[in-house]
Amino acid sequence: MSRSKQNVSYVKPEEPSFLKEIKQRVGYREPSVHDKMQVLECPSNEPETADGATVVVLDDDNISAEEYAEFMREKAEAEDALKIARGDIRFMKPKRENDQMDTEPLPNKCTKMLKVDKNDKLLKANMVNSRLLSFEMPDDDDW
Repeated sequence: MSRSKQNVSYVKPEEPSFLKEIKQRVGYREPSVHDKMQVLECPSNEPETADGATVVVLDDDNISAEEYAEFMREKAEAEDALKIARGDIRFMKPKRENDQMDTEPLPNKCTKMLKVDKNDKLLKANMVNSRLLSFEMPDDDDW
């Protein structure tokens, strides 16, 4: 058993004909051990003109960075005003059903009653609507 494990070898499968044709057209050749040992050419130490610094001389009629930022802010505000005028953006209040809250209690999933008496006039203040977003932690210890 141990002798058969020592004689394990890998046989590379034959390459498909279409790959052979493509490699032949492109001129591809397999890398060899000698290719790996070649010394690469070092790039020259002289700086190239494309990698150098760019010098910009501003005239009096050019704008500064602050003027550009102000122009872009005004342009964005003008675009928003135009969208509002066209009716693309509409500002609407969220719909609240106050009439329903007065006449009948909402289902238990939507609201919680917190220390409410039947004669209490502040019923609306003590009701918490869980459909609305709230970033405050509740005071009760239900957690």
